[in-house]
Parts: sequence; structure tokens; C-alpha cells
Amino acid sequence: MNQNMKRQMRKMMLRKILISGSSGQVGSHLVEHFSEKYEVIGLDIKKSGVPKIDKITNLGDIRDKNIVNEVIKEVDAVIHTASQLNVNSSLENPVLDADINIMGTLNLLDAARKNKNIFKFIYLSSSAVYGKQRYLPIDENHPLEPVSPYGLSKLTGEKYCFLFNRLFDLPIVCVRPFNMYSIGENPESPYASIVSKFIDRIMNNQTLIIHGDGKQIRDFVHIKDAISFIDIVLERSDTIGEVYNLGSGKPITVLEIAKIVSKINGRKENIIYKKEEKGKIEHSYADIKKSIKIGYRPKIAIEEGINEIINFYKSN
Repeated sequence: MNQNMKRQMRKMMLRKILISGSSGQVGSHLVEHFSEKYEVIGLDIKKSGVPKIDKITNLGDIRDKNIVNEVIKEVDAVIHTASQLNVNSSLENPVLDADINIMGTLNLLDAARKNKNIFKFIYLSSSAVYGKQRYLPIDENHPLEPVSPYGLSKLTGEKYCFLFNRLFDLPIVCVRPFNMYSIGENPESPYASIVSKFIDRIMNNQTLIIHGDGKQIRDFVHIKDAISFIDIVLERSDTIGEVYNLGSGKPITVLEIAKIVSKINGRKENIIYKKEEKGKIEHSYADIKKSIKIGYRPKIAIEEGINEIINFYKSN
């Protein structure tokens, strides 16, 4: 029986998914979504505070081989979202960043390759692997020259994924998200998107803070669009061994985001400009042609997504 036939059989038997980082921004939304179709188990170093998610989450560190080997033993697919996500933290402590993002990923890959029933291992990388843009929009063939330890650690995770695919036939897919945002983000968290930070500040009558001149180009993708894409990647066997951008494909500046947030709240924008942070990329937005070819269609415009979060804040 050839590998394609084996993978098709694995897909037919896809019943149980491990989501690492199940208490995080992306992981918690993935748990909610995939629990409707599959049995889901989570792995995280902390609880989320949401009973449904906490019920299926195993407390543990992805750097702990024993717990990783245990939770991966019975699953048919892995969606690996757990990581150290903060660029500034990676600059302050690059060793810890590498330990979590590289060694943690390697632990999961090594455990997964021993499970012969794995149909798909999806690794959430980052657009930070590209570094300073050579051209825009950024496609998957853009040079990979990260400008922060965080970007480098995520790229190293990708390299291990592709190596395990070649050496052990582990069915991996690498996804490079751009700027994801969602309801429920903690704006005080260093991991929160600038969308959530702006909304929180303006609703608390605080000045908006922009690092740099605000003309930095970004690509913001709503979590619902991100989940729809990960669903496609999980279901399709022809995505194995590939890397995909995950974004909206629509450029927007940081200053434009500030203006949209202000306008929806009926406020005049009140902005303080501060020095640009180290390790941050000036301009970045995704070429999503490759993702569109497999059926991805981002649907939520940035204005709609911001309005949704503002309404959520007001009702809570």
C-alpha cells in the first residue's frame, strides 16, 4: 500500500485531535470549532477559565517529553499553536524563546512521528519568518530573513517540520499567520493584537499609542477566517509538505486601524507617537494566492471585525 492510500485511510479514521496551546487566543477558538466535529484534547501550561476548554485541557509544558508523549499517543492529528509569541520577550530572553519554540516543537514532532496513525501535523508558524520585506505582497517564496529571535525560532520550527516530513514521512503542513485578531483577547497581554489594544484604550478614554509613524503596512485576519483556513488544511491530503500564508491579503496601515476604531466609537482620534520597537517589521501583508487555490476565502472585513469586538466589549 503506497503512502497516499495510507493517508486516505488515516483521514477516514480522523476522530481525535490534539491542540497545543489550547488555552490561548488561537487554540481556544480552535477547540470550540473542532469540538463540534471531533474529539479534541488540549495541552497548555495554564487553564483558560472557560469550563468547556479547561475540561479537555491537559496541564503541561510542550517541553516536557513525558506529557507530550502521553497526550499524542491516541490522536489522529495535531494542531500546534503553543509558543512564546512576543517579539520583545524574545529580545530580552532569546534562550527561553528558543527553548519553548524550538525544543517544544521538536518534542511534539518527535512524539508525533512515533504515532503511525497521525494524518496531519499542522504547525502554526509566523509571518515573522520573512523579516524585512523585499517586495509586497509577501508570498511563500519570499526570502526568509527574520529580524528577531522570535522569527528565527519559528523558522527553525518550520525547518524541523520539513525535515521530519522528509526523513520520517510525517504529514506536516506549515501555516504562516499574519496579524490575527479576535473577540476575547486580553488587551493587557503582550500577545494581544493592536486592534484589541486600540479598542481597549479608546473605550477607556485613553490616548492611542502608535510606535513609529503609523504608516507601517499590516495584514489583519479575523480568527474566524483563520479557523476556516486551518479546517481546509486539516481536511485536504494534498496540503502535506506545503507552507501557506494565512492573512486577508488586504493591506492597511496602523494609523488607518486607529482611525477606524475611533470612528466606530464616535471619537476623534487622539494619538501619541512613540519610538518604533526593536525587532518589529516595518511593512508586511500577505499574498494569499496559494491559499486561495485550496479553497480559502477570507470573508470578514476589518471594519466588520472591529465592530464585532467593540460590540462585545460594550455588552460585557
